[in-house]
Amino acid sequence: MTKREAPYVSIMATEVIEVTTSILKIGEDIPFVGGLCTAVLNAKDMVDKASDNQAKLEKLCERCCGITVQVVEKLKGPTPLMVNVSPLEDCVKELEEVAERYGKKSCCTRLTHFQKDDEDIRDLEKRISTAIDDLTAAGVVEVGNLMQQQVGEILARLQPRPKLAPVPPGVPMGQSWHTMRDGVVDRVYDILGGDGGPAVAALGGRSGAGKTTAAAAMVGERQGPIHPLARENEEQAGTRLDRLRARFSDGVVWLRVGKGAGVADRLPLLMRKLAKALHEEVLKSYVDGPGIGEDGESYVKKIVEQESLKCRVVADDVWEPPVVEKLRETGMWILLTARNPSMVEPNERVFVDRLEKMEAQNVLRGAARLPPGQSLCDVAMKVLEVCGYVAMDIAFVGSWSSVRTVDNCAPKSSRAWAGVVAEITAQMDDVRGHAQF
Repeated sequence: MTKREAPYVSIMATEVIEVTTSILKIGEDIPFVGGLCTAVLNAKDMVDKASDNQAKLEKLCERCCGITVQVVEKLKGPTPLMVNVSPLEDCVKELEEVAERYGKKSCCTRLTHFQKDDEDIRDLEKRISTAIDDLTAAGVVEVGNLMQQQVGEILARLQPRPKLAPVPPGVPMGQSWHTMRDGVVDRVYDILGGDGGPAVAALGGRSGAGKTTAAAAMVGERQGPIHPLARENEEQAGTRLDRLRARFSDGVVWLRVGKGAGVADRLPLLMRKLAKALHEEVLKSYVDGPGIGEDGESYVKKIVEQESLKCRVVADDVWEPPVVEKLRETGMWILLTARNPSMVEPNERVFVDRLEKMEAQNVLRGAARLPPGQSLCDVAMKVLEVCGYVAMDIAFVGSWSSVRTVDNCAPKSSRAWAGVVAEITAQMDDVRGHAQF
């Protein structure tokens, strides 16, 4: 009687297997490698059902999976390689047949064919090795086990990029020192990205905190360096930061509100402005515009419901609660900026105040024209503290000629930065002194 096998422990983590399967399914639609991907997926299913010799079969199957994933990436890349995968595909199909025999055999049949099947597996292993050696020699694959991070990066590169909403007219132009505020984006997405109905998120904070800049970054093209999270590559980080544009791919309207006398008189004009933007910029005039005498909010609500639109309006610099209430009536998702966000509910507020340390460094580097990622000297880091980690203040100081890098010249010395810190401190002391009188 044959000795019972010990349970096989896969060298691939469960997460790797799941991601690998996703990549193979993408590969089924790619010319030249689609048949191989289908064969690998079929073989994997059959190996899972094998009642004997599963350890040997799974090792071979995992090896074929890892190699096929690399082939898929090469064929899907910007400069696809012409690869002959027929030898490997033939081996994988035979692997499926062998695994199927193990799944169907009775105990007596397995005893009778034990030696022959063992020889078949050894022969198949040699043929697979030869096919992989040929692909390696051609520079298509690298021999080795695929780790979770590697397959995750490959899947991110292979997946189609989500459709993003076009950048709406009126969005403020980005500056060289702008930086993505990951925490703000995350909190806004938590509010607006849910599965429920239309929602409101309000960016609040003092003047110069970067409310409008943060809102513009969520609807415009990304600028500044990207800082991936743990176990995240740069492309995955970009997709994460663009997810609000992807969430509202039907369209976004940028609505400049501002402060003025007589909010009751201004509201109808503001809503007509929103209706006009929705009709011309989002719908491209393929539906009728507002009728004679039709108010703006009624038209927007009608069109949003009629066309099943998932649109967002960014209302910049809102001061009066009636503006928020009118916007709620439209059925659009709302992102607004306001110095005083108390006009919305507490769970709708996102405070934009002090920059995170990394964000503040990026702003100072951009304003002072320092190379991205360059370490700041200790005195330059002191500027962040003196400016209270406020975006506009840091950008203002970084643009001073005394510390800003001139084209083709070396960055300014720590002595120059020390002079800036001394000047700011003196001015602040002078202001405090006058305030006491």
